[in-house]
Amino acid sequence: TGVIGASWVAHFLAHGLDVNATDPSPGAEERLREAVARHWPTLERFGLAVGASIERLRFHDSLEDAVSV
Repeated sequence: TGVIGASWVAHFLAHGLDVNATDPSPGAEERLREAVARHWPTLERFGLAVGASIERLRFHDSLEDAVSV
């Protein structure tokens, strides 16, 4: 969920995909959501796919939870 991970998350969300993320570091979910929110206006200008939404991001406490969805 660093710079590269957040960019990929935003890219996949912009293409209408569901994204399940996890990161054990404190504050990771908040940082990821803030990064995606910063990228979103630019992605909107380029054009979003049908169904694209920031709401399709789900953050999980563990890797096991993230991959079991």
